[in-house]
Amino acid sequence: MLRIAILWSELSGYLNACMQSLVKEHEVRLCVYRITRNVSVDRPYNDSLFTWISDLNTLPNNSANLAPAVINHLENFQPDAILIVGWSHPVYRRVARHFKSGIRPIIAGCDNQWHGTWKQWGGTLISRWWLHPMYDALWTPGERGVTFARRLGYRGLGVMEGLYACNTYAFEPVSNRETCDANQWPKWPPRFLFTGRLAKEKGIEDLIRAYQLYRAQTQQPWELWCAGSGPLEYLLKDVPGVRLLGFVQPNDLPEIFRQVSVLILPSHFEPWGVVVHEATCAGLSVLCTRQCGSSVELVQDGYNGYLFDAGDYEHLANLMLYYSQGRVDFDKFGANSVALSSRYSPSQWADYLVQRIVDLARTKSLQ
Repeated sequence: MLRIAILWSELSGYLNACMQSLVKEHEVRLCVYRITRNVSVDRPYNDSLFTWISDLNTLPNNSANLAPAVINHLENFQPDAILIVGWSHPVYRRVARHFKSGIRPIIAGCDNQWHGTWKQWGGTLISRWWLHPMYDALWTPGERGVTFARRLGYRGLGVMEGLYACNTYAFEPVSNRETCDANQWPKWPPRFLFTGRLAKEKGIEDLIRAYQLYRAQTQQPWELWCAGSGPLEYLLKDVPGVRLLGFVQPNDLPEIFRQVSVLILPSHFEPWGVVVHEATCAGLSVLCTRQCGSSVELVQDGYNGYLFDAGDYEHLANLMLYYSQGRVDFDKFGANSVALSSRYSPSQWADYLVQRIVDLARTKSLQ
């Protein structure tokens, strides 16, 4: 039986689905650590999602002094591989350095994108002395993450792709619109949806401007549903046509997706955007910024949605009008979304991780 330690920050619904695939499909034994942070108030996942994990451990933020205890626990667990969320947590960096020797692969989940900042250029200069002694491989979401990993000097088996996958088992049934009850809502309900943190980096202010501009151009405007919580929630209150749903638990999201037709993600920066995978898996059209990492793999202009530049709320307003005027073949766009989404799933995530662990271990044993 393969033993894998997963050292993460906050656990999410989609990571939960991926971990379950590891256990069910590969009989993997897991040891999971998570770090609680203040921002979790904006993403209050129901803790009952994770009660199935028998070896689940929670660390407080700024827990570097607990590294010896974590190392001792993992020494007893004897993992065949360790998957760590990035390198921002000192406690996890100490764990990575401790276990790096031997044939056990140490993999870092990395959703950074290459932007050519002075900090990133500096990182390329020191990565071989600072990063490589901790991690054998960087696991990135998609093409933009792969570029970043290669800039840091990782090659071959050291570069992995497909870090994120939504819970496809929950969203795939939504794509079958033929089963919709027409008495409850039409096949393609006249509603837009935003789901995510209600924060500046998510483009909430642009979304409001775009929606208000859009409403001023039509006598039959669609509603805009907003699922999430965050510091800019107050801006959406009392805006005509906007319905605030609050934070929606992962198990309840598919039903929300069934009642809308288009996802909007106006983020100024989005390392990946799992919600885009959820939407495409559910057969929705997608309007998102080019700054969203998953836009490269999951959204194609005029095929299953449209792209726009972050901050260009006028373009977004025009796209909303285009959809609400019925100038899009929703069935065709929906089928195209599903086709693009099939590249990722919890099952594929688990298969890939297990195989890459075997390959990395074999390579390290020959060195």
